[in-house]
Amino acid sequence: MREYYLKNKNKINQYTYEHTKSHQDGLFHVYITDKDYAGQTKNVYARKIAHKYNGKDVTDFRVIASFTTRQEALIFEEQLHTKGYRGR
Repeated sequence: MREYYLKNKNKINQYTYEHTKSHQDGLFHVYITDKDYAGQTKNVYARKIAHKYNGKDVTDFRVIASFTTRQEALIFEEQLHTKGYRGR
């Protein structure tokens, strides 16, 4: 696998970049995964996969707000944390 990666590094990196970009819409999203976890991301698809990979239940994963700037998303996320949501 390592040998393959070293031989195809540029091709793999280009694919990864394009794949990541294809799952972004330019917005910052605040999401909840269950009754007590909130977070923010620019790539909802990748974030949901990461939660699932780390053994978290993503059945109720949903975006609850979207913002044009990261600062706005962080402010909203912090409000959720003050209400008892875990994260960040």
